[in-house]
Amino acid sequence: MKKLSYIKEILARDTKLVRLPSKGKAVFVGDTHGDFEATEKIFHQYFKPGFKLVFLGDYVDRGKDSKMNFEFLLEKKAEAPDQVFLLAGNHEGFCSVPFSPADFWESLSTDDYDYFSEVSRFLSLAAITENGIIAV
Repeated sequence: MKKLSYIKEILARDTKLVRLPSKGKAVFVGDTHGDFEATEKIFHQYFKPGFKLVFLGDYVDRGKDSKMNFEFLLEKKAEAPDQVFLLAGNHEGFCSVPFSPADFWESLSTDDYDYFSEVSRFLSLAAITENGIIAV
């Protein structure tokens, strides 16, 4: 699947510990949980030169637009790999440690489940700034 290999290649460029550059501003965004509207607002306000967007995981479950939210974040990562950073949250770990409720994961087709499970394995785990802020 070309889409999978491409996004894995983009995500693999980041290490498990992302070291953010000292230049510019970092915006940390937590737990969008399928709230695509909130994700769009973040991009509208901060997706511009001089800003690094660090999403702290939990892109899925709870909200009605989990799949759209996760796909959008992956597209933005591919579009701007040095500006958008995607960390894994516990809700992206369902393929490793199942939990309940998991409405996103349980609603997926087999192909989509395989795709999002594989992509989730390539997400970074933490980010650190030069002044010592650690985000997980």
